[in-house]
Amino acid sequence: MNLKELQLIDNSDVRKIIRDNREEDPLKFALRYNRKKEFPVRAIAEQIKCYQKAKRKLPLLSNSDFIFESVSLEQASSEATAKFKAGIINGKILIDLTGGLGIDSIHFAGKFEKVFYCEENSLLYELFLRNFKTLGINNIEAFEEDGTEILKSYPDKYFNWIYVDPSRRDSNKRLVGLENCWPNVIANLDLYLQKSQNILIKASPALDYKKVKEQLPLLNRFVAVSVDGECKEILLFTTAQEGLCVTSIEAAVLDGEGSLTFHLSTSEIDVIEKKISKEVRQYFYEPDAAIIKTGLSPKVAAQNELWFINHSIDYITADEFIPAFPGRSFQVVLSSVYNKRKMKEYLSSNGIISANIARRDFPDSPEEIRSNLKLKDGGKDYLFFTKNSVNDLIFIHCKKPEI
Repeated sequence: MNLKELQLIDNSDVRKIIRDNREEDPLKFALRYNRKKEFPVRAIAEQIKCYQKAKRKLPLLSNSDFIFESVSLEQASSEATAKFKAGIINGKILIDLTGGLGIDSIHFAGKFEKVFYCEENSLLYELFLRNFKTLGINNIEAFEEDGTEILKSYPDKYFNWIYVDPSRRDSNKRLVGLENCWPNVIANLDLYLQKSQNILIKASPALDYKKVKEQLPLLNRFVAVSVDGECKEILLFTTAQEGLCVTSIEAAVLDGEGSLTFHLSTSEIDVIEKKISKEVRQYFYEPDAAIIKTGLSPKVAAQNELWFINHSIDYITADEFIPAFPGRSFQVVLSSVYNKRKMKEYLSSNGIISANIARRDFPDSPEEIRSNLKLKDGGKDYLFFTKNSVNDLIFIHCKKPEI
């Protein structure tokens, strides 16, 4: 979408067309209306496609009169994670250096007296001006300029919080390391700490803790955030306050609405040994993605007296069912050493023609396993492939627990 298309779709007639067709296949819509020159068909089709993504990612805003932009929607925070972030920081003034679609700024506005939204992309800036006014928000000031330059124009320690979500795309390639993103938060960190005591950086879920700790020595919180079992983002909290040099490593597990269902933290100096089981027991557990990302599985296991299947992975087993386990829980039907021929015989004798497949520390990919065993995807059976405590390849057949 461009500025001209934004002007064309921001009228009541076109908005009605979008609302009436938002469940339609965007490509079919574009083909059906491609001769109607009086309508911006391409832009309407883009809005239909954006709506279909937004109704999952931004359910409340998708039902408002919001206009989206496809690339910024892809990188924008979900409502669940934006709500979580806004719930853990507050103050008088926050500056969002990389405003984008403005989802985070909109949520921060409910917790701060004033929010500064900065975006140098003219289309996103105009889109945000239009969108946030339709929501009745009146405590956001928007700037069509590079957020770093805006920051330089204010006195030291003017802001209670600086929030930055560096762009992780370059020519459609996904970037992970902070040094490769824009703005470069490592290069700008001294400026950030000059203007505020508290910095919050949103980063890729693939970010490595050890590397970022080297890059940000003043990092005091490393928080992995998951939504419905998928790790969505890493939050990096950096502070200028003295005495906060030990980093808290945290897992925040959210449901689809952004409510915190489980939280666990540890110090970077804490070390918990894994207890290894010689056999797979009656129940099988896979911790939530945020717990695995932060290396907190041993702490979860220790708190619940659970055992790991081997040293290198986060598959856990126990004799008892843990109802509130933070992750996936299963009842074990059978665990055995993996042999392709015998595995096929087992599946055939039990009438299993489809299954959910996962693997860790196993040579074949899920796709290769599925092809080798001629299994369809889905169903009530779960097959996990891994190694046991003596490094034998094994499979674990599970079902959802009967409770």
